[in-house]
Amino acid sequence: MAKKKKEMGVCCICGKFGELSFEHVPPKAAYNKDTIIEYQWEDVIRKRKVKPKVVQGGVGAFTLCQSCNNLTGSWYGGEYAKWAKTCHDLITLNSKKITGDVVTINNVYPLRFLKQVVACFMSVIGSRTNGHFLKKHPEFTTFLLDKQNNELPYNFRFFLSLSTSSEVRRLPILHKIEVNRLSLNVLSTMKLSEIIHLPLHLIMTLDDKVIESSTEITVFKSFGYDEKTNIEIPLYVNTFKVPLPKFP
Repeated sequence: MAKKKKEMGVCCICGKFGELSFEHVPPKAAYNKDTIIEYQWEDVIRKRKVKPKVVQGGVGAFTLCQSCNNLTGSWYGGEYAKWAKTCHDLITLNSKKITGDVVTINNVYPLRFLKQVVACFMSVIGSRTNGHFLKKHPEFTTFLLDKQNNELPYNFRFFLSLSTSSEVRRLPILHKIEVNRLSLNVLSTMKLSEIIHLPLHLIMTLDDKVIESSTEITVFKSFGYDEKTNIEIPLYVNTFKVPLPKFP
């Protein structure tokens, strides 16, 4: 039997070149085990008629070296899975739609959850930028590989809402532009990345912008790694989705 070809590249967390391991985004324990039909976002926005890829065992990619995969998975992955299960139960058990209701999530480690969210975005963005993103923002490497570190680049913000859709999306850095249809003047711009995977909808903004009707979790960085708490936060259901750009 032929040996399986090694996946080589730049680790999306430490930035070192070497053999890469498969990283589930989100973690496998967070409802990321099923077979999905995957389209590349470039093919979707350009309406290319291509055969989709059948992905078994959960969605992800070869984005992290084995060391970074093991460390972040053991430090943060379990906490992310707990949040996913709690939010899944909220969606399942609540007969009424959650629209900004304040809920209490008990016995959680907010910083660990935020760090896994950041790790997910590093995999999604880094796989497209071949290490250039980390070179520009090395603070993310320190934030993830030092579990006690709570310093993020000042203009990056992270937001959480709930998703009830079976749709899975992993969008790298995109520009959202709102234009006045009459004057064609630009009303606003936003640079962001997005991850949707039932039951969580995550958005990272890169220019200090706020996502309305969504819960900002950037403040979770103020907690300690070993600081467990009951946290009260408002939750919304899938209130914001990045529109895919349209091409002629």
